[in-house]
Amino acid sequence: MLKIHQINRTKFPIDTKIIENIATSVLKKVSNIDSPVSIAFVGENTIKKLNKEYRGIDSVTDVLTFIYRDDDQYGEIVMCPSKITRNARKFSETFEK
Repeated sequence: MLKIHQINRTKFPIDTKIIENIATSVLKKVSNIDSPVSIAFVGENTIKKLNKEYRGIDSVTDVLTFIYRDDDQYGEIVMCPSKITRNARKFSETFEK
């Protein structure tokens, strides 16, 4: 069974069931590996620091993904709800979309 761990480090309300359903659906389509995934919701300062550290880009982004490989494959998705919301509005979409 696919394990999805969610952490919300923001005040943005996250519907964890919707996120779990979306993540499970996407991961089943793109991978046949049953590996754990962590989804972290962070603020703009945190994602900006991560973006600079790992990509060399000193700006806020909406989503970063990481794959860690050792004995088990493990993935991490870091999302910034405030940036995602702004991007969604710009394209006349919802946060969930």
